[in-house]
Amino acid sequence: MAGTTDQREYSSTIDIRLRVEGKLLDVTQVSESFLVLKSPAFVPPETEAEVIIIVDGRPRTRKIFLHDGIYPNDLRVTFL
Repeated sequence: MAGTTDQREYSSTIDIRLRVEGKLLDVTQVSESFLVLKSPAFVPPETEAEVIIIVDGRPRTRKIFLHDGIYPNDLRVTFL
């Protein structure tokens, strides 16, 4: 058949977590300077953490610094 192509749809499975103080927190969005948590949490200022992005079962990590910490009233968290 002319003009037909075999197109298979594929969607990656993506999971984002924040590892901090021995806990794993679920993340809904991440950028170069902030992330958005799924649920409220508290982490004191000046804490080191690690963003874990898992794509199709393959994890990639990035160390970050939570200069301002995390407070339960704000799901948007800035980092360095």
